[in-house]
Amino acid sequence: MTIDSYGRNRPEGEVECHSGLVGIYSFLIATRWTEPASHPGPVALRLGEAEHDTCADSIASAAFGPTYGIGDYNVGMSAERPPTDKAVAALLTRYRCSTPFHAVRARFMGAIASPLEDRSPVHAIQELWQGNLPPFDSIEDFNHLLDVLVAGVWNRLTAHQVESNPFRLTRLPARLTPDGLLHYAQVRQQEVEGFIDGLFGPHEEIDLPESARGGIDILGEIRAMFAGAMELLGRTGLPTTPGGLSGLHDNFRSLTAILEREMNTVVLSCTRARRQGLAKLRQPKRAVQQP
Repeated sequence: MTIDSYGRNRPEGEVECHSGLVGIYSFLIATRWTEPASHPGPVALRLGEAEHDTCADSIASAAFGPTYGIGDYNVGMSAERPPTDKAVAALLTRYRCSTPFHAVRARFMGAIASPLEDRSPVHAIQELWQGNLPPFDSIEDFNHLLDVLVAGVWNRLTAHQVESNPFRLTRLPARLTPDGLLHYAQVRQQEVEGFIDGLFGPHEEIDLPESARGGIDILGEIRAMFAGAMELLGRTGLPTTPGGLSGLHDNFRSLTAILEREMNTVVLSCTRARRQGLAKLRQPKRAVQQP
């Protein structure tokens, strides 16, 4: 069974959590969110032929950018200190990347977990600039950007494919104002969208293992809830009280914990299924003679 990038695969009669914006706002302030029950039914898995581990061979095979291609890339960061998040964000800004760094992290994590055969560091980086890298002044600038994004971000994120080292969303300061909470909701919505975009790539529907399907459903629900909260928080004249803002912030934090849990469920499920499929492909085959 396939699911779409909105996580829409619900039994008949199930009520969506995002049916009304006012209801969302009241709901987030007043209550803790409870995940929907898991959905029964088998789900097919399309296995890739290569694991999404640290980038090496996949980088050498593709080309993008009008001046420099991947063949010009020399990996040079392995012995250097990894860049800070602030440095990566500044580099993305320098090259006018429309995707903020927190969403880039989530997009890369989704691409690493994806069971699709066409998900790789090359494709994930291309997608940040709608398929084409920006112009560079020198080959050194070209290599530096790829060093930062591949060795400094992608390769570090591959470590989160084990249960003992879960992926975490960007930590955000507590700003109990409408603008502060609007920013919080926007960051979380962008992270969910980035993760789903990385997982699905250019496809509207993909096959996932059953254990990952429920997580995608929940991510879709929470994304819609943050979008509704953003719309209301962005309205002028919205009545707010310190207690209401504090309660909304607490519920945003609760939703963040659920997002992290479900993202890691998807990552572990897809990683496990992919590796099981690879193990079967690598089993020795006994030669058979024609009768």
